[in-house]
Amino acid sequence: MNQYLYECTSYHTKMIGLYATYKREQLLPFLKETDGYDLTAAITFCEERRLEKELIYLIGMCLHVNLLIVDVIRHIYLLVHR
Repeated sequence: MNQYLYECTSYHTKMIGLYATYKREQLLPFLKETDGYDLTAAITFCEERRLEKELIYLIGMCLHVNLLIVDVIRHIYLLVHR
């Protein structure tokens, strides 16, 4: 199962480059519809190519993930310190 997940992540990350090169108008919809890509690699890719809309979306995803992590940690803390 892990091999399958790795292959999908690798494929989806490569797709970001293909969309940016050949069908840039479809990159943002791809990013929004797919979650199987390497977020760090996607951010780096968009930074290097100055893809502002896509970069804003990806940074927003990072903030969302960070807020979820903080929320989980807060819940764990509250459970431990009851």
